Amino acid sequence: MKKIKFLFPVAVIALVSVFAACSPEDEQELPKLNKAIYFEDFEWFTQGNLDQNTWTTNVVKGTKPWKFETRNNDSYLFFSAFESPKETANDSWIVSKDINIDNANVKRLTFISTQGFVTDSTNNKLELYAIHNISETSADTVMLKFNKPVLNQGNFKWVNSGNISLSSFKGPIKIAFRVTGSGTDTNADGTYEVDNIKVF
Repeated sequence: MKKIKFLFPVAVIALVSVFAACSPEDEQELPKLNKAIYFEDFEWFTQGNLDQNTWTTNVVKGTKPWKFETRNNDSYLFFSAFESPKETANDSWIVSKDINIDNANVKRLTFISTQGFVTDSTNNKLELYAIHNISETSADTVMLKFNKPVLNQGNFKWVNSGNISLSSFKGPIKIAFRVTGSGTDTNADGTYEVDNIKVF
């Protein structure tokens, strides 16, 4: 995992019963449920409850922050370099509130994401980070790998991130998404969307 400094800062229920013996001592204990300690589907935005927004934006290049959008009565995180104002370079972050990863049973993260009209995933890319060792003035930022939206197979098709391990972190962390792009370069002016973020 690549580390950088950043001054910014389902559950599947397996019910197993064993009836091999009549004695209670021989009964196997059921596995613990992997309950989500954090889940964000942005339905508060769909319902217009904007005071429930706990996400923070940080624009490094350009002026565009991440936004919340709604399509087919479903809300999600959204960033498009194509939208006006079209800027030479965009580098924009959006960061969750603190999540105490010590409360998670398996320390995993999942979400879904899409791309729209992305042709160059090197200069127009979506990245995922965990921010930890958070103090008032600094934090350590670790890039995480995930299954990214597939290019050249249709636009705005949701892709599951896969199970992303957070087992190396302790205490409070933040989840962050970063997009880079360019509104003036037609090869780097695509759109990314993120939804259904879950930590369990």
